[in-house]
Amino acid sequence: MDTPDLPDRPPADGPGRQSITDTLRSALSSPFARAYLGLVLVLLVGAALLGAVHTEDASLAGIWPVPATAPLSVAALLLPLPDGPFFLVAPVRASGLVNAVAIGWCHRTLGRRNGGG
Repeated sequence: MDTPDLPDRPPADGPGRQSITDTLRSALSSPFARAYLGLVLVLLVGAALLGAVHTEDASLAGIWPVPATAPLSVAALLLPLPDGPFFLVAPVRASGLVNAVAIGWCHRTLGRRNGGG
């Protein structure tokens, strides 16, 4: 059984290996990842501004960032957290960042496969 010629890979600890910061930087340089982070930021700022105005349905403004950063934000909010707005915003921000890295990685990987570089 013949095996196809595989491209030479650098060793795992060799000079071709990217550091975590390089991987994050290249993933977050994607326009799709940046647009997603911008959307999450707009949703969080909007929730904070609408939460500061005392209206009856201002409390529902905090709902929209959670599904926008799902599934990690939903899982993080299932954990017992202390009361306070910071403990709602922190998991949503972290989940948004993880999702943005995944979006950037997918964009970079799929672009490389399609010859888009």
